[in-house]
Amino acid sequence: MQLDGGGIAKVLDSVFLDAGWRVMQDGVYFLTTPDNKGIVTLCLLEFASGKTRKIINFEGLSSGRFSVSHDGRTILYCKIDEAAAT
Repeated sequence: MQLDGGGIAKVLDSVFLDAGWRVMQDGVYFLTTPDNKGIVTLCLLEFASGKTRKIINFEGLSSGRFSVSHDGRTILYCKIDEAAAT
């Protein structure tokens, strides 16, 4: 919504709300909603262009939480490769 209260515009589609997002100097990093195979995509909404860029797909994410380094070159996330109970 514009600051003067007029006009509403959709900014993002398919945001995984449980994952949160990270606002960085170059834009907003966010995860898409998991697809039917459980795959989510880390994306960047760039402030300069207003465009969304796909960064990487994740499969088997144990939680939607992630961190991005200040320079945007490193991502920290938690993934389950195999789960078993005895």
